[in-house]
Amino acid sequence: MKDHALRNSQKKTIRLVEARIASRKVRASVHGKSLTLIHSRFWDATHQSVVEAEIDPYFEAVTGSVASDAVVLDAGAATGQFAISWSLHHPTNTVHAFEPSLRQRIFLNRNARLNGVAHQLRVHPLGLWNQNTTLAFRTHGDISSVECAHQLPPNLLFTERVQVVRLDDWAEQAALDRLDLIKMDIEGAEIEALHGAESALKRFRPQLLIQAYHLRDGKRTLEPCAEWLTTLGYRCHEWKNTGLLHATPLD
Repeated sequence: MKDHALRNSQKKTIRLVEARIASRKVRASVHGKSLTLIHSRFWDATHQSVVEAEIDPYFEAVTGSVASDAVVLDAGAATGQFAISWSLHHPTNTVHAFEPSLRQRIFLNRNARLNGVAHQLRVHPLGLWNQNTTLAFRTHGDISSVECAHQLPPNLLFTERVQVVRLDDWAEQAALDRLDLIKMDIEGAEIEALHGAESALKRFRPQLLIQAYHLRDGKRTLEPCAEWLTTLGYRCHEWKNTGLLHATPLD
């Protein structure tokens, strides 16, 4: 067990260093905009087919016009595919990018600078949950998850501890005065994150785009997420059978 923990610690250190020095660039077109991302040599989530399946639907599903001063929250920002693409499409919007993984944030900040949108992004070393605490956490390839909601391969050690917050409390502390859109891809933690956002959802009435194909107890999270949002006055539907939950306020 000690040897396993040591190997995991060494691997974590190597990947943090690699995130800071990686020079491999991958290019893709996101909803008509060219995106360039620095990526790890260990994994790559920017193939055009992945972008078309994972990122383009966010842009296609959004309804109504986007205000020039819109405020967007990207929960599970990873290396920046959505946050940076949204900033390129909406250059006067502000994007709050929540990403608890240090390795992913290193890539995220580098990619934001590379694409000229760092001034639009506010990067937060946080995850969303239903209470303010720290949780065991693990990054595996391009997937990051807290231990209590993960779908990662078995026998992985969750050696990292990350800070998670209720969106309601963070919004109050940050003196947030508007929130137009929430994008969420947090690997199974979306139910708890929504429960911690009740006041913010009632106050700001943002649209929500939630990757809810993740499984909890063998069932995807889309249905309980939609049920909860419906009680808060949202119209919910699954976008083209992709597992992407799109929720719009009724009022």
